[in-house]
Amino acid sequence: MGTLAADEVRHRLETMPGWVSDGAGLSKVFRSESFDMSIDFVVAVAELCVEANHHPDLHVRDKRLVTVVFRTRRYGSVTAVDFDLARRVDALFHRMNAI
Repeated sequence: MGTLAADEVRHRLETMPGWVSDGAGLSKVFRSESFDMSIDFVVAVAELCVEANHHPDLHVRDKRLVTVVFRTRRYGSVTAVDFDLARRVDALFHRMNAI
């Protein structure tokens, strides 16, 4: 798997609005319409990540804000797997919130 260089992380983030990196992981805050929608999103993210065997930190706060944090703890830095799942989480959120 291997870690990505800081320049590569910055480059990839340019195409991923809302995602940020602290050097050790990727995170993004998602805003839902309701607490129920936040919980449905968390469950869907959990299912997606169980399939990939890569588990994020998930935080629900203020009823409508969900923070997703990917860290590949084994490497202590950002990997391509983190980016792949971040993109899949974005797509999932957009599908769940499509009108």
